[in-house]
Amino acid sequence: MQEKPMRASRIAIAALAALVAVGGGCSDDDDPTGPIDEQEFVAQVDDFRTYKTWDRIDATTHPTNEDLLGPAHAGNSPLFARTVYKNNDEDPAKQAEYPMGTILVKETYGFDAQGNPDFTDGNVVGMAKRGGDFNEEHGGWEWFLLSPQGDEILDRGAGLMGGACNDCHTGATGSDGTDLVFAHPAEYAIPSGEEWTTFADGLDSWARVDSAYGPDPFLGQAHGVTGDFDREVFRWQDAGRAEDGRFPVGTTILKVVSTRGMGGERIYPDAGGWTAMVKRGGGFDPAHGDWEWFVLDPNTQTLSARGTGAEVMGGACTGCHSQATGTNGTDYVFSHPGLNN
Repeated sequence: MQEKPMRASRIAIAALAALVAVGGGCSDDDDPTGPIDEQEFVAQVDDFRTYKTWDRIDATTHPTNEDLLGPAHAGNSPLFARTVYKNNDEDPAKQAEYPMGTILVKETYGFDAQGNPDFTDGNVVGMAKRGGDFNEEHGGWEWFLLSPQGDEILDRGAGLMGGACNDCHTGATGSDGTDLVFAHPAEYAIPSGEEWTTFADGLDSWARVDSAYGPDPFLGQAHGVTGDFDREVFRWQDAGRAEDGRFPVGTTILKVVSTRGMGGERIYPDAGGWTAMVKRGGGFDPAHGDWEWFVLDPNTQTLSARGTGAEVMGGACTGCHSQATGTNGTDYVFSHPGLNN
């Protein structure tokens, strides 16, 4: 799928961050172990140890924010997911900035063969509102590179990663966020009119995570369960589920129903044959996992329907897929052998 263009300045900043994704960066801040002013919060390793118990405020995978992140935090890679945690429930909109002592932690990770998060080529970074006269030009934030367990501070400072953290997050002060923190939760919305082009190369370029033929007693009449149809499931990303079983925002899954012609070509039913689900996020449909549902007709290369679970096919999609939250799958996605279950 063709990548979206990115602003050159963002690319340069992101490239710096990508170079130090695993190792430490450079920092030029004051000694963090020096005297602590009462108007300054100097985070220590104990402040990060329990970050996985904090509120998870976001989880994304490519293509979410690809034009914003670029290589930073593997934003342009379908192999990685990102999860963000925050240590308090303060709302910066009420006071234009986060209070001193606020900490956010972002994980960037891939997945092993069993679908478990793998930090081999990823990292864990943090930002703490230190305040005082520290890094005044950039909101008083201190930046951190942490171990995946949060039990070691590998590097820290105002100028971490050659200043890339400061430079990139400065762009969050505006429509994309506030006080150098980007807007969360993220949302991935396919633009109106681009539905077919978004899914069009799925059969050729995406991973085929499952295929089946003939009746399936579990499906009933859904997705062409008779012996006349093949069912194939494709997924854009290789990234799997988060530790709590939910898929990250941006996850894109396509199911294709067809028969085969004499030459092996796919022949679709008159009514269409393609259905898709996209983890839209952003509070789109929280009652049904924030998934958006799509029905497309490959015969005419057009969109038949899209919307929330209640809007598409009279609620049949979510009515059926709600059963996947259990032994057959989780987060409205049924179990598939190639889907990192």
